Amino acid sequence: MAQKESKLVLVIIAASLPPIALLLGLICCFVNVPYLDQWWLLPLLVAQRSGTLTCGLIWLQNAEHRLFFPKLLMLGLAQWSHWDLRWEVAFNVFLSFCALGLIYAHYSRLFRLIRTSFSPWWLVLGSFIVFSYAPFENWLWSWQLPYFLIQCCVLVCCWALSYGCRHFFSWLIALGSAVVASYSFATGFAVYGAGMVVIMVVWPRPTKLQATLLWLLAFTITLSIYLSGYEFLRWNDPLGAVTRISHFLGYVLVYLGAALVPTHWVGLAIVGGLMYIAVFAYLVWWLTRKSLRARLATAPFFAWTVFALCAASVTAIGRSNVQDLTQAMTPRYITFSQLGWLGIMHSLNIVVQKSRSGRRNSTMPWLRLIQALVVCGFIAAYFNGVRGMKWLSGQIEAGRLALLAHEENLGALRKIYVDPSQLLKEFKPALESYQLGPFRK
Repeated sequence: MAQKESKLVLVIIAASLPPIALLLGLICCFVNVPYLDQWWLLPLLVAQRSGTLTCGLIWLQNAEHRLFFPKLLMLGLAQWSHWDLRWEVAFNVFLSFCALGLIYAHYSRLFRLIRTSFSPWWLVLGSFIVFSYAPFENWLWSWQLPYFLIQCCVLVCCWALSYGCRHFFSWLIALGSAVVASYSFATGFAVYGAGMVVIMVVWPRPTKLQATLLWLLAFTITLSIYLSGYEFLRWNDPLGAVTRISHFLGYVLVYLGAALVPTHWVGLAIVGGLMYIAVFAYLVWWLTRKSLRARLATAPFFAWTVFALCAASVTAIGRSNVQDLTQAMTPRYITFSQLGWLGIMHSLNIVVQKSRSGRRNSTMPWLRLIQALVVCGFIAAYFNGVRGMKWLSGQIEAGRLALLAHEENLGALRKIYVDPSQLLKEFKPALESYQLGPFRK
């Protein structure tokens, strides 16, 4: 008993280290000034202060995205804090703790289904991923709240559909999380893909068709509302992106592999993406041959892998036609791709646990090797993120100092917004007038 208690204490300490390290990094590196697209929230804050804010203004798209729910959250935080961005960062950290709690709920259900004791070290791995420095842009850029919100949404959706798939309340939770994700960022529609996988893997045959049609109907309605009054960007050609099939597929592979390699290592990221697709195909084959209990255990984790694959495809539709493959390694995307790799890790662990025959046992060394490579990739991406956070913090700090200075430094201002003249003539006077952000009293 004493040995078990000491092991549990050690696990708790180990699981606490990633969030503690991240919080220390944010205390040292976060710069309290709007950055790039974040300035687009300022007109809504001005409308809020002047009493002219409407739901229509919040619904308006930003680039190709509708950030309806994140804007509501950010406007609420800004109203209370005079747009102190540290509260947005705190909320992102809160959402990450919620995500870790949801992952733990999935773990508990998994080990009950496969009838093995829960290995608490998986919680350490989950904590390391959720609080990784790898997606450093999302931590320093509090406008990236949609990424953390969608991460929670996909975890909630998979849990609701797999835990109580035939209960009406579970359906409401799953559909609600998919809708919130879809109206938080275009990539949020990938939650519908994850939910569809859970239905296909878990639901019994007599009701599977009905559930599938209902889920597709919900997706169609959500997408139709999303596209109502939608303005397609001139530079964005979704059809052209898909027809450039080799570039499109390369973008998807780099997006998936970027979670395991340092930024700009495009070739190695493609190798990682190919490994992702190969393991994904193997898991599809394995699931078709297993019992309902094994499929119930695997479904939510396998759905995470589908979510990341769908997120990569949606992003490629919007970006691959105008961007090279290096852009697919943008650190903010890693929040989604890491979740997919975590799903692969747990799915492979279930395969190993359920394998019994000698023929299948021969694959175990390869599966363990893949898991080891993924862990090494997580560690490499983590330390690359540490360096990236220091670099990006310096860039934003230079812009903040230029914004507060009396003389114009357009080069430094461009580090925090693409149009320094608009920043000086429109945004800065609004900040000063309403005492927001770095000019709050």
